[in-house]
Amino acid sequence: MQEALLTPYPFIKVALPIPMRTLFDYKVPKAIALRHELKPGMRIKVPFGKSSRLGVIVALSETSDWDSEQVKPLTSLHDESPVITTELMALCE
Repeated sequence: MQEALLTPYPFIKVALPIPMRTLFDYKVPKAIALRHELKPGMRIKVPFGKSSRLGVIVALSETSDWDSEQVKPLTSLHDESPVITTELMALCE
């Protein structure tokens, strides 16, 4: 069984500081899901291409539009609580 599928929200939608207006899907590793409550507005580190990027969680999701084998896991949390408020997140939509 896949590790990410053992959590309530095995995927997250992430905004990255790149010149594309799209969200990217990442898996939530079980070790992170068991120790932390992920929320929109939290910053996370994710693999992107051959490097890593700091992104913002926009949404938690039960599914991904991509094959789960192709979705990479997030690397680490940068914050213990959201640094972007829900009001500001709504304004950015």
